[in-house]
Amino acid sequence: MNRLALVPAAALAAVAFVAPAGAAVSPAAQPTAFTLLTGSPEPGAAASRGVLLVPGTVLPLGADAGDTVRSSISLANETADLADKLRQTLRLERVEFEYRTNDVLELDQARDLPPVRPGSRVAPRVTLIGYNDELATYRVVFAEGDRILADTSVSIPYGRRSVIGGLDGDEAPYLFLVVQPPSREADDLEADRITPPRVVAKVPPAYPEDARKERLEGVVVIQTVIDKDGAIERTRVLKGVHPSLDRAAVEAVRQWRFEPALLDGKAVAVHYNLTINYRLDTENEDS
Repeated sequence: MNRLALVPAAALAAVAFVAPAGAAVSPAAQPTAFTLLTGSPEPGAAASRGVLLVPGTVLPLGADAGDTVRSSISLANETADLADKLRQTLRLERVEFEYRTNDVLELDQARDLPPVRPGSRVAPRVTLIGYNDELATYRVVFAEGDRILADTSVSIPYGRRSVIGGLDGDEAPYLFLVVQPPSREADDLEADRITPPRVVAKVPPAYPEDARKERLEGVVVIQTVIDKDGAIERTRVLKGVHPSLDRAAVEAVRQWRFEPALLDGKAVAVHYNLTINYRLDTENEDS
């Protein structure tokens, strides 16, 4: 990777601001959500094109799930829209979801996020370098071990997001880190105690040919139980689209393996919603 840049905000509905001089800095920690996407000019397997799988809500076993389906679908649609805009803006063949994680950043303390993929040495490193009552300012570095590949800073209003894109990378070759500080509402400032499971091996869901021919689209929400070892114990379709799409989604997810979820640093079994967004590529699909 030889450069790092903000992806055009107008194309992505993401707003980035230059940090104001002399901005007041609060001594408190800042919760932040991070989402990593990768893109490639090379097409993926034909059977899986048009499929984007996004993890959603994670809950300890026995917790009240409440209305998690709606939030999972909302997150899936938001991520799919962003992936489509990135793909179209940068003329990529595919954009894939790698992970989403929440973290609490202390001022001026660098935090290493997970690597791009299991086994990769390329990983984002994020530092909270300042914030005031309106926005938080971050330094974002993509590094390969101790070697800095690219470096930039960005200020983001609370409740908004910014997409920092690394271009010409060896791993992806396009990397997109979505940085989103929560709104300043009191309920949003509580840090999650659960570190979500992280995928270490995955099989992409297929887009069945019969579903393509019938031009079927939609979001499949699957609730999984992931045990303390990171294995999927069981799956249940919370919201289906069509038997063909539902079956393909479940067959793929059952083969996934995870690093287990952590509650206060200890491995725990959890419910984990996964959303598979099946969306036809109207630019390339035959009419």
